[in-house]
Amino acid sequence: MTLQEIQRRLLADYEERRNQEALRIEQATKDLYRNLPALQELESKYTKMNLELLRGLYESPSAGDGLEEQLVQLEENFLKEQKELLQAAGYTRDPREKQVQCPICKDEGYTHEGMCLCMKQELALRIFEAEYERGKEQTSLSRMDFSIYSSKKEKSGKTQRSNMISIAEDLSIFVKEFREKQGMNMLFSGSVSQGKTFLATALALELIGEGHLVIYQTAPSLLDRLRDFSWRYSEDNAAMKTMVYDCDFLILDDLGKETRGEFAEKELFHLMNMRYTAGKSTLISTNLSFNDIHKRYGDAFFTRLMENCYLPEFFGPDLRIGG
Repeated sequence: MTLQEIQRRLLADYEERRNQEALRIEQATKDLYRNLPALQELESKYTKMNLELLRGLYESPSAGDGLEEQLVQLEENFLKEQKELLQAAGYTRDPREKQVQCPICKDEGYTHEGMCLCMKQELALRIFEAEYERGKEQTSLSRMDFSIYSSKKEKSGKTQRSNMISIAEDLSIFVKEFREKQGMNMLFSGSVSQGKTFLATALALELIGEGHLVIYQTAPSLLDRLRDFSWRYSEDNAAMKTMVYDCDFLILDDLGKETRGEFAEKELFHLMNMRYTAGKSTLISTNLSFNDIHKRYGDAFFTRLMENCYLPEFFGPDLRIGG
């Protein structure tokens, strides 16, 4: 599914949510008037009197103060009588009161400051599930099961399991202090199938749950998008490029598996440099060693990545085989 399609479906879901609530209110009004005709009469009378006073205010501005006082008094009396009628009929509240899932944007998806937190979370989650093949099965950091990791002691005296628990604890602190730690990169480097991607995506879900916009991309997939975008314009690739550069947290998985060449090196440095300048955090997961990264991508890229970087150690048996 393309990014444009994800966004269209998300906006459609928000619209459907609002439409369903409007239908619920409409039905609640019909039921209320059928069970409580006096309420319909009161509200009809209030609407008529309110309009008459407003018309008088429009036609005779000089009588403004007096009419405004009457409007205030009319509303106070109406609300009091309305509440008394509802309570006498056994209602603890007006069933027509709007019910929303998000009290911030009222289920609009946007506020005057831009995209609401609720929509940002949902968009990030849907993009993650679309881009990561195990997205819907992935657990968040706080729900990880560490029993899959080996409890056998290595030469260092540590076990794979205790090491992963320690890394997860560090990442949990990062989530809690995310705004203060923005700009800190992460490099998950190690052999194949030692839980790097699983841990990175668990972190992604934890951050998404806190309302941060997280984008997950594999290096080959991202560079294919950027290469395609450089040859022909695509709204989807343009939107993804913007989100990759601007998102709160970027996960770039499988670095080193992309097609090598000048284009890849140039684009990856540009991405790291732009996010470094903007103070945005990036997590890179790779099977390459530190030296290999340095040699392949050069001093500039390596310096930007490593200047402020969390470097956990991954070791232990191949998780596909079992420990």
